[in-house]
Amino acid sequence: PLMALALFALPLLPTPQAQAQDWPGFHGDLQARKYSPLAQITPMNVDDLEPVWEVETGDVSDGSGDLPQTVWSATPVYANATLYLGTPFYRILALDPATGEERWSYDSRARLEALTQPALKNRGVAYWQSGSQGVCEKRVYIGTMNATLHAVDADTGQPCADFGESGVLDVNQWNTVNDNFPFSLLQPPTVVGDPLLLGCAGKDWAYAV
Repeated sequence: PLMALALFALPLLPTPQAQAQDWPGFHGDLQARKYSPLAQITPMNVDDLEPVWEVETGDVSDGSGDLPQTVWSATPVYANATLYLGTPFYRILALDPATGEERWSYDSRARLEALTQPALKNRGVAYWQSGSQGVCEKRVYIGTMNATLHAVDADTGQPCADFGESGVLDVNQWNTVNDNFPFSLLQPPTVVGDPLLLGCAGKDWAYAV
């Protein structure tokens, strides 16, 4: 089986309400409303949706081989006129939203081990931009099972050299209190202006009574 992303669209002419609306984070906005004001798709015409393209990442495992089972519960983000997708192998794909064509990909080369969870998990990526022009003034972030946070240029997929160590921040360096297990960054960071808010997972499920 292959992890796939499919895009559906209405066989209708574009309307002013159909203009793209950015979705730069997992929940759509900082209020976690998961709401889009776009009005082209309605309860009356949803049956008319037709598949436009499909992308198969191949980043999937059923757990029967050398890799743990994968769990994918990521919402792709839309920003910078691009769809950004995180995979359970902690890769980022940048896709043309009209065709599904891959613009670039980034491999975090993360450890594919179930360190704090029973499966490899990814809940997506986050997008940030400064409002200025230049290298890494637009960034995509992805976290990994072994608590590394990666920042790449949203236009090229190249690591942002001024972030962490050559684009990679080891968040586990701050895991110094009751560190019976390592941190994991399975949820993308929440971008609030310039700061990033991080939520870490641990192996608490294994210690539950």
